[in-house]
Amino acid sequence: CGDGKTDQAIKSLSGVLTNSAAAGSDLARAYYYRGLAYAKASKPAQAIADLNNALWLKGLAPDERANAHLQRGKAYKATGLEARAAQDFREAEKLAPGAASEELAMAEAPAEVLLRRQSSFEHASGGRGTRGGPGDDWGDGTRACAIDSADDSQE
Repeated sequence: CGDGKTDQAIKSLSGVLTNSAAAGSDLARAYYYRGLAYAKASKPAQAIADLNNALWLKGLAPDERANAHLQRGKAYKATGLEARAAQDFREAEKLAPGAASEELAMAEAPAEVLLRRQSSFEHASGGRGTRGGPGDDWGDGTRACAIDSADDSQE
């Protein structure tokens, strides 16, 4: 997951956070940089925790705050918390327009994809509603047989 430099950064910053009397912006930046290192090491839960602390302490520069929201959003997305990710992407966009526009577009895209699939299913089923025929699919090659299987298991 993490490379040697990332692991060393996490270890060094953990030492600073544990053994230091750092306060204010120094403490916020230590959490911020360790959160970035955890994110790079594919440890999203730890990244979220540290970025939460960094944002809560309010010692980051505006560009760091925007990046903290962006990176925390990516970590939330990695853990499957899409709504929380979208909130952070919106906040990053508000703080630094353009900083999270791609991530925000991707976070909002699944609803459109689901609506397209539903429309495609309704069209393929001839408007029959819940159960299509054996040739029906979701419009992207995904078969609609899950509905058939669920119905068959109840018989």
